[in-house]
Order: sequence, then C-alpha cells, then structure tokens
Amino acid sequence: MATGSKKAPARIKNVWWRNGRAYGRVEKDGVPHRKPLETSDPKVARERVKQWLAELEGQRWGEKPRRLYDEAVLKFMDEHLPRLKPRGAQRYLQSLKTLTEHFEGVYLDDITSATLSNFENARRRVGNSSGTIRNDLWCLSAMMTCAMEWEWIEGNRVSAYIRNRSKRGLLMPSPVRTRYLHETEEAELLSRCRGYLGNRRQAAEADHVMLAAGIALTIDIGLRKEELLAADWTMVDLEKGEWHVPRELAKAGRKKGRGRTIPILPRSLAILKALPRRSAVKAGKNDPMGREVAPFILWHEDETGAHRYADLLPQLQDIASGGRTKATRVAWDRLREAGLKLTDARRAEIEAKANADAWANEIPDLIWHDLRRTCGCRLLQVWKMSMEEVSKWLGHSSVTQTEKVYAFLEVKQLHDAVATSPALEDWRRKLEPSQARQRIGAEPGKSRS
Repeated sequence: MATGSKKAPARIKNVWWRNGRAYGRVEKDGVPHRKPLETSDPKVARERVKQWLAELEGQRWGEKPRRLYDEAVLKFMDEHLPRLKPRGAQRYLQSLKTLTEHFEGVYLDDITSATLSNFENARRRVGNSSGTIRNDLWCLSAMMTCAMEWEWIEGNRVSAYIRNRSKRGLLMPSPVRTRYLHETEEAELLSRCRGYLGNRRQAAEADHVMLAAGIALTIDIGLRKEELLAADWTMVDLEKGEWHVPRELAKAGRKKGRGRTIPILPRSLAILKALPRRSAVKAGKNDPMGREVAPFILWHEDETGAHRYADLLPQLQDIASGGRTKATRVAWDRLREAGLKLTDARRAEIEAKANADAWANEIPDLIWHDLRRTCGCRLLQVWKMSMEEVSKWLGHSSVTQTEKVYAFLEVKQLHDAVATSPALEDWRRKLEPSQARQRIGAEPGKSRS
C-alpha cells in the first residue's frame, strides 16, 4: 500500500461504507432495506447493524419497530404544528431546535429520567432558567403524547419527569413578569427612535419611524405583537377612531369565536394619520389568483418590495440597550461561524466590548410584551377603568386572567400608600440616627454584645 493512502474500511456482513460512514443493507422477502448507522467505527457499526437486523426480524412477527427521535420530530412538525397558533408554533420550533441538539439519533424509548436529567443539567450550565427548560420539556412531552397516539410508544415519561421535579420545587415555571414602562422610559425610547445612530462610529442617521409607531401603538392600544405586525389598513377606521382585531388574529378570539374593537387614543390616531403608506401590491406567488392585498400598517422595504415585519423585538432591545444586544449578537454569530464555543471568558470579553461601544445608557430587562402590560397598567391607574373593562380592552379570555396578571399593582399601591403617608415621615423624624442610637443604648462606632 502506498504511503499516505487511507486504510480500507473493515468488511462487515450487511454493512457498506461510503465516505468513511457505515450503512446497513439487507434484502428480506425480495425487498431491499437500507439504513444509515451514523458511525465510522467498525465495532459500533457491527453492533448497530446486528440490532437493526433483529428489529427487522421482529417486525416480521408483528413486533413494533423502535422509533427514533428524528422520525418523531418530522412527523410532529408535519402533523401537529400546523394545528397550532402561529405564536405557539414558533415557540415549539425554537424548543425543537434545542431538543434536537441533545436527542438527535436517540430512540424514543431510550428517553428516560436519566437522559432528561442530563438535558436539564446541560441547559442549566449554559445559563438557562427553569422556566425556559420547562418550556422545552413540555414541547418534548407534547411530541411524546403524539407518539403515543401513533402507537410508537406506550407511555410519556417526560410529563412524569416534569411533574416530579415541580413537586420537589426544582423545575418551577418562570415568575410572572411585572415589568412595565414609566413615562420617562417611554419618552427616552421614542426619542432614541429619532436620529438613531446604531453606534458611535456610524455617521449616518436614520429615523426608526415604524419602530416608534409600534412602541406607541402598543402602549396606547395594548395590541399583542402578532396582532400589531399582521394588521392592515382595513382593520382601522380613522373616522370613528376604532381598531378592529379580527377573530383570526385575536388570541382569545380564536377560542371564543369573536374578535374585538378598541378605541384609538388621540396620540395613536395622530400617529396613524401621519404614517407613510404603501399602495396595494400584487400578491404574486402567495395568491394564485393574483389579487391585490391590503398593505400592512407597519412595513419595511428591500430590493424585492415592501413586506410586513416578522418581529420588532430585536430592534426594540437594540434601542433600549444602546446597541449592546446587537453587538453581542454579532459577536456570537462570528464565534459560531468560526466553530468556537462561547466560554465564560469569551462571554465576558464580548460584554465588555459591547459596553465600551454602547452609545446610550441601558433601559434594562425589556421585552415587547412589557409594552402591552404598560397599556394595562395605565388603563387601571390613569384611566381608572375596572378590571372588566380592561379585560375586554386587552382581549383576555376572562376577568380572572386580568386580575391574575395585574395583581402586583395592588401590592405596589400599598407600598406607594405607605411611602407617601404623613405617619411614615413622622416616624422617620423620630428615628434620626443619633436618636436611634440613644434608644438602643449604643454609642457611635460601637456594637452591642
């Protein structure tokens, strides 16, 4: 054999090699069967082909074949996800991306408490919260439930794992968010949308008209993100000052079979009248009839034409963070392209550089739904609406849901009442530092034994 030539792969019965990878092949009853063995190790290939042949033999006698996670994902995406609402389907797709990194090539009946624990620990090591891990596992549980309906497995170990961990307080849902914007934060956000630089090194300015409009409309009207981004001008009556959310877009409306109509506040009415519009464009390949479609209220334009926004959250977080999130995102993408891992040292270096290049102070911990929560808070605190009125305005499924979401305001009002009470001020004056020390019998600089 010539020096430097590759060693020929081992000859194993019912195994053939292609580009160094092993594949099983056999013919039974005149029907050829092929299967990738996902290995380049001859020892592993020998064991896997033996196991595969045993499964094929068992199927001849009525035994059910073992199913891989990979098969279940494809069937789950094809049959189950189309039945979900767009927001739910998007959330499941994100979880499936994460799950596939851990369970690709694993048989469904090999997904046990031990493998689920390994998954949970791996997610925690990279900084994911219990709520995020829990969402991923519930997605896997939904897929397992479908696999039971397909008669691929006999039980759902994932749901049992989640319940057991929750009972022990180890895998709890994320706490209910209470974040909403103060007037000063809102004013700062909107001002940054005018003449946004992106970072200190950019010379050209560009107004984020659509982002500013989206922020103000969400705070004033309380639309969900998908209700706003999918809205077109047929849903807005500027003469009556009303915004109609059709049944197809309303989250609770889908369940109840109805949409809702919301009054448009004066600021939003002025914004809508001033927004630039695009004339109706041909639907093209999206509509085989070639009919014209109504233009979206919020849109962006590229070389292929005008389009609706898929998501405004990245822009919002970039504006709120003073450019930090965008710089971090770009740096992470470069690491992945280079095939490098995000270590603690690299994370610290990226964050330090992003802080150095930031063009404004950070408005922390902000997601798009916080704008909608701001609307609900103002309806209750400023406009003094009842829970029933706010529930109808926001499109909640029931008043109970509204009361649960905004229960934190009652606690905040109690704290505010105490903080502004004259009795508290009197109590503070009585407990001046010098007087307080005299009352407890301590001298400055000395502690009581």
